[in-house]
Amino acid sequence: MFSVPQATYDPVLQAPWDDAVREALDAIPERMAPELQSALAYMAATGRR
Repeated sequence: MFSVPQATYDPVLQAPWDDAVREALDAIPERMAPELQSALAYMAATGRR
């Protein structure tokens, strides 16, 4: 029989993934502000609560 060494995990893409997720999360407020403003204006114009 042959002996197979234990496989190891090297998280090569973990740091770029974490950076991309962090950038996406940081951009949410900037992207959502116009939508929220538009929704509130619509609700105020139509008398909805």
